[in-house]
Amino acid sequence: MKDRLDAAGVSTTDLANKDAELTAKIKELTEEQKRVSKGAGEFGNAGVQAIEAVGGAIAAAGIAEAMKSIADAYSEYVEVAGNFEQAMSAVEAIADSNISKMSALTAEAKELGATTKFTTQQSANAMEYMAMADWDAQEMLGGMSGVINLAAAAGEDLAQVSDIVTDNLSAFGLRAADTAHFADVLAAATANSNTNISIMGEMFKSSSSVAGALGYSVEDVAVMVGLMANNAVKGSRARTALRNIFNGLLGSVTLTAEAFGELDYSAVNFDGSMKGLMETVKDLRGYSDEMTEAERVNNAMAIAGMRGYNGLLAILNATDDDFQSLYASIKPRLFQEPAVDQEIQGVEKLHAVQYRLGNRSGRRHDVYV
Repeated sequence: MKDRLDAAGVSTTDLANKDAELTAKIKELTEEQKRVSKGAGEFGNAGVQAIEAVGGAIAAAGIAEAMKSIADAYSEYVEVAGNFEQAMSAVEAIADSNISKMSALTAEAKELGATTKFTTQQSANAMEYMAMADWDAQEMLGGMSGVINLAAAAGEDLAQVSDIVTDNLSAFGLRAADTAHFADVLAAATANSNTNISIMGEMFKSSSSVAGALGYSVEDVAVMVGLMANNAVKGSRARTALRNIFNGLLGSVTLTAEAFGELDYSAVNFDGSMKGLMETVKDLRGYSDEMTEAERVNNAMAIAGMRGYNGLLAILNATDDDFQSLYASIKPRLFQEPAVDQEIQGVEKLHAVQYRLGNRSGRRHDVYV
């Protein structure tokens, strides 16, 4: 064989050298692949996916293609790592955290990148919104699980969900420690009505702060949001409707209907505090049942104005089954407290007696609680 190769002008010495060189290069590339894979694993699925096809390239595409695959994968890994570092630097700058706290946040982001559907960079971006809401490192560590679970269940962008949660927690007078509960309320609302987290975030803008100032709970507002969404009142339209409804409830409003004449209704107690939002909604739904369609529209306009009556009508016109079902899914604890429900039902019965007596006597009457 050697004689035939020599006769053909092929050096067997060069073949041996080339074979040794090729073997060494493959070994080197394989080790490089392992090293890149290990590093990429620290940055979640995005980093792993960037290099997982390299092994096949080595076997199937030859040395040049393999080297290019490793170079591309390594470049992407470096980009992922760089973006993560940049995001965590932003968190550090906004939160003004010390080194030990930043180490804990970085470790948490990496852990979430390795154990959830979200990458380390997405987790870092979510932390950035928390930092902008003036959360400290401990609050971020405690709040991430609630935000992660909500974003995963809703299938929505993690940073955007973090932005919505952090903005509206403070609007409703809640703290970072309430994140899990707040997330549960939003998850229940989206699961049981025709809306999603992004739409709810839009509906909360400029209305959640008013609701919070009036002492209304996120659960009660979520019920209203869900009922409006089920009737195609969403986004900025619902936001405007909510704000106008809340504004309309600040003063006394005269409800009119043939069934009970004129009735001055107030959602404000004698001491200046607001009645509970769901108590007010149930009152209005009770009175609405006594109205004709035209009367209901006119009374909704009297409370919420031209730009808000459509949202109020969605709430008043919802069937009892739809209202109770959504209410129970968002606020189940209330249904486990019969005394509370009985108290609300008692108020509704009192109001019914009051306006019927007023109607019989032909007098205008006021309703307060």
